Amino acid sequence: MLLQFSFCLLLYNLMQVVRAYVADDGKVLAEAVSMFYLFEDVRRELSAWAYHTDGAWPRTRRDPEAMRVRMRQLLAGSWDPLAYTKAADKKPRPRPTPKPLLHGGHTSVQRLLEGKVKLAKA
Repeated sequence: MLLQFSFCLLLYNLMQVVRAYVADDGKVLAEAVSMFYLFEDVRRELSAWAYHTDGAWPRTRRDPEAMRVRMRQLLAGSWDPLAYTKAADKKPRPRPTPKPLLHGGHTSVQRLLEGKVKLAKA
């Protein structure tokens, strides 16, 4: 269980890095990129890579600066405002309508059905 937890944390940190590069490409804040949609896109791309290749991973070592350059090359043009925008940013939630207050705070279903309940004044 500890191994699975540490692996999940590693994936989360890796997705945060990809999220930052995608946000940089789209010139938006990283918080504006939906982690759900980004993760689904990465998952589909990795599945396609595993299916269409023999699964061999190129084993070349890169220094950190070369890796940053390579990440920018791979993720250039990847920002899609329709695909990666959070749902909360697309359409604000409507304000909920206030529920009528019942006299006494609670009542039985039978009294509600019979119409014997008084509504409290708000």
